[in-house]
Amino acid sequence: MLFVDQIDIDKTALPQDPVFIVGCPRSGTTLLQSLLATQQGIFTFPETHFFTIIFRHIKKNENGYIIRSCLEQVFSAIEQMIELQFSEQIKKKILAASENNALGIKTLFEIIVCSLLHKQVNRSGNNDYRWLEKTPGHFLAIETISALYPSASFVAMVREPSCVIQSRKKNIPQEKNYSVRILAAQWNKAISAFENFLKKNPDRIHVLKYENLVTNLEEEMGALCRFLKIDFQSDRLNKYKDQAEKVILTKEKWKNNVTAKTIMSSNDSANKNLKLIDILQIQHMTQNNLKKYGYHIKHKNIQQIFSQTLNVLNPILYPFKKFYKLF
Repeated sequence: MLFVDQIDIDKTALPQDPVFIVGCPRSGTTLLQSLLATQQGIFTFPETHFFTIIFRHIKKNENGYIIRSCLEQVFSAIEQMIELQFSEQIKKKILAASENNALGIKTLFEIIVCSLLHKQVNRSGNNDYRWLEKTPGHFLAIETISALYPSASFVAMVREPSCVIQSRKKNIPQEKNYSVRILAAQWNKAISAFENFLKKNPDRIHVLKYENLVTNLEEEMGALCRFLKIDFQSDRLNKYKDQAEKVILTKEKWKNNVTAKTIMSSNDSANKNLKLIDILQIQHMTQNNLKKYGYHIKHKNIQQIFSQTLNVLNPILYPFKKFYKLF
């Protein structure tokens, strides 16, 4: 647990051109975060979950300011999700800001970010930096974040859906019993979210495939740094393990593979652990995006029969869908 009692919430001042990494969970976002944080002037921290989980506990008044009555729940969520604990003195200042109609969504978020950043920024003595926030599920809030930070840049990670889903079910305890159908729908939702943003803001979001990153590391990281307008230093990439250790919380054991000595794709092992029926269901639901992003359809002939059968049966079974996990 990080205990914070040394920041002045009245003087929090962050650069307004941050970088946000989004994508479906288990798409390689932690790896990318660790790699990007090796570059000079980039500072990062553990996932905040602010615009997803923590946001659910926030209540606002008619003027859009956070009301005091919800803040104890918000503090509890921050401690649980980020392992960040404010001192009583800081809590009192946050509560006072709320009472004075001075605690907006962005203000609270930046108090959290400053709390997570202040030690490493102070140690570096570098006031000319960019901060990097990575919470995969923030693809759900990309428009909200963009409105708060008009100069922010976004990086969206894409990984083959069968591998994403197998990894989520195997590694994330709370998702073990999720159906592949639910997870495939979430994968599609992530794609739709950042593609919609890309149409309106082509110069603000960079789409990166996990498979390309692990295969052509320097080329892909060089392209990303050019997009972000930062100097690319390839010789610093080998420090990614040190950065990964800083952003992975103790409870996030499923991320420990990022600290491996070498960067290599884990897609082959992921595919071996999925049942054929699951692969067929996932590919049926994601087939349009699979083709769009150049992913190979496995078991092509069987897939064709499976999809054709579902297309015929789905209209018939729709009224009874809650009784049919497969369909």
